Amino acid sequence: MRMLRASGAESEALLAFAAAADLLLPIRDHFASLPDVQREALEISLALRPGTVTSPLAVCAAALGALAAAGEETPLLILVDDFQWLDPQSQQLLLFIARRVATERMTIILTMRTDGDPSPIPPELATLHLPGLSVPEARELATALDVTITDAVLDQLVDRTAGNPLAIVETLTATPPSSLSERSFRDPEIGPSLRRAWSSVVSGFTAQTAVALFTVAASRSADPVDLEPVLDDLGLTLTDLAPAERATLLAVRPERIELRHPLVRDVIIAHTPVVEQLRVYRALAGRAHGHLRTWYLAACTAAPNDDVAALLAAAAADARDRGDHRTSAQTWGRAADFTTTGRTRAQRLLSAATEALLGGDSRSTISRCEDAAQIDNDPRFTANVEIVRARAHVLAGRTRRAVDVLTRAAEGIAATDSAAAAHLYAEAIFPCGMSGRVPEMQDIADRCLALSGADHPPLPVAASAAAAFAVSGRIPESRAIADGIDIAATPPLWDLHFLFFAGTAHILIEQFDRAGAVLRHVVDVARRAGAPMTLAATLTTCAQLGWWTGTWTQGYADGAEALRWAEELEQLGIVGVAEVNLGRIDAARGDSARCRLRMDRARQAADAYELGSMEVYVPAVLGLDALGSGSTDEAVDHLDRAWTAARASGLACPTAVPFAGDLIEAHIRAGDHDTARAALRWATDEAATTGLAFAQAVVERYYGLLATDLTTARAHFARAHAAHDRVPVPFERARTLLCEGESLRRLRRRSAARWPLNEALRIFDQLGARPWSRARASNWRRRGSATSRRPSPARPSTP
Repeated sequence: MRMLRASGAESEALLAFAAAADLLLPIRDHFASLPDVQREALEISLALRPGTVTSPLAVCAAALGALAAAGEETPLLILVDDFQWLDPQSQQLLLFIARRVATERMTIILTMRTDGDPSPIPPELATLHLPGLSVPEARELATALDVTITDAVLDQLVDRTAGNPLAIVETLTATPPSSLSERSFRDPEIGPSLRRAWSSVVSGFTAQTAVALFTVAASRSADPVDLEPVLDDLGLTLTDLAPAERATLLAVRPERIELRHPLVRDVIIAHTPVVEQLRVYRALAGRAHGHLRTWYLAACTAAPNDDVAALLAAAAADARDRGDHRTSAQTWGRAADFTTTGRTRAQRLLSAATEALLGGDSRSTISRCEDAAQIDNDPRFTANVEIVRARAHVLAGRTRRAVDVLTRAAEGIAATDSAAAAHLYAEAIFPCGMSGRVPEMQDIADRCLALSGADHPPLPVAASAAAAFAVSGRIPESRAIADGIDIAATPPLWDLHFLFFAGTAHILIEQFDRAGAVLRHVVDVARRAGAPMTLAATLTTCAQLGWWTGTWTQGYADGAEALRWAEELEQLGIVGVAEVNLGRIDAARGDSARCRLRMDRARQAADAYELGSMEVYVPAVLGLDALGSGSTDEAVDHLDRAWTAARASGLACPTAVPFAGDLIEAHIRAGDHDTARAALRWATDEAATTGLAFAQAVVERYYGLLATDLTTARAHFARAHAAHDRVPVPFERARTLLCEGESLRRLRRRSAARWPLNEALRIFDQLGARPWSRARASNWRRRGSATSRRPSPARPSTP
């Protein structure tokens, strides 16, 4: 078995892919077996060749492929210590690999100290929490150290140290033997006590040993070959480390010099005068290259310095190009700290905020934006700051706050820069819709278009307004705007999500082919460009499209991938929507348990964050689930709540939350025809206003089901089928056929009922809609209809 090791250190947390390089460079020979795209991405990320990483996914997949290839040669044991201090990109890469190891011949062990902080390890990975030693285990340790200690004192020691092995060892070896036989002894060597013990040792070293020890603590490399020239520049040698080695503060081996414990680093730094620290960092910078040299220069520069700031800015841009947005954000922030010019400092703070947002860190984004806004109050710059800040609020689930930030900024700049104001309003439309404020969203869209003042508004304005008008039921206006959008365009990465809005609008106005084209285009661009936030939202909408077009398997796969990305990036709003889209398919397929679990999670997101739209989505899906399983009263309860919430929010688009048919049918099944007719009148008004084929098919379906004579029923079902012919939606077509068959049976046309029933069951079987194809079919069979699963070649023209 071959062992690969890496360990984190706080001083290296800003060096992109530092830990990944430690693990992967020893198996570089296996890079040749990777696909060209993956190999190039991996080598760029590890600084082995120049270039820009266009897909973080390619880097992660390449790392997994290289390790798998190496494992085929010799099984791998991958050990990573102090995972919490790894650079963010290495953390992401390792978690990607750990989640996907299946048949590969490798074992991965990650160790970390949480110190009360949330763990970055996802819950699906097997986790072993190491508790403190028990008293019997501590007794074994004392015996192994040849230390005599009474039971009473050992009990106190384990209790006071919480069983911490290091503290127990330090106490047993540092406490006089006489004290270990008493019932009361001095505090155990843990935390501050351990630091004090090490401080006492460090303070007793000569100046030469102290500086040499700090050099080890500050250096990125633990290789003596790298350390020796730096020590030489400082007038020191490796032998100056001998006293520290004898004091067991570090371990010196031919290939590596390591500190005994991470806490030792803090003690060494605290005991090294600032003047000596600066001298060591200058020596390290003199021997380093590339961005590592930049960081050493920053460490030895005490005051703002534009030269160092420029070097840090270049390192930040390089980290961005390598797809490491978090490291890029932190580096832009350091560049801003060293910048002397106010406007340049503000721009670098905004760059830090932007990269932090792309890295999923909404808190840092907002903080950087606030700092930038205080430095530069130029209206256009302020508008850009507010866009970034608002997107961070959306990422954190604070949709109402995002809308307020954007609309205030737009109002403040509208008189002097109408184009910038229109863009701000366009940004406000999506979070406004997520928060369930449909009338306000309409108003914002109207202002957005008015300020744009163009016959062909730019993509942000056109896509956002088209989606807003569709949700509001203003379908003709939405269609007129959406038809003018170039769905093959590739906007800048920062504005890519507006093209996804266009895809959403095309779904709502029943242009499914155009929706599919634009959404797949966005997915392709997002994958190549490494834009996982846009990817998650777009794949969620692809799942919605799959529902309508009957491609449930592909839609479910898209929704599941969207959910994984959204959870990893903590896109809380997208998590809720993804759960709803997946839950709707679960409900139609008869997986009630999974559907209800998803709706619980969506409801939790709505309760914790400003996701008012979930008040309609969640009960609508639960109503479909209950209706399909035959729980009519439960379906009525859920769907009535969805109906109430939809009317309260101003939602007027039947395709936004397709529950109107479920609501009407639930009341019909419950025998409450009065409420069913009231809901049917509401749905009829929406169908007439929007002109959507789906809405028209639904109302005709249930007018046909409620009809008391054969002629009227047939006329309504004929109009329903004509609407389905305009815009095919397989699941809804099958439901219309079921209702038609039921109506014909009730009106004593049993032979005529067979074809629609057979055709409905065939479609349900194709979709995998088990509760609809089985429970309903068996119900009708009990009434005496022997149905065949063989479809008729064409619909009969006469009964």
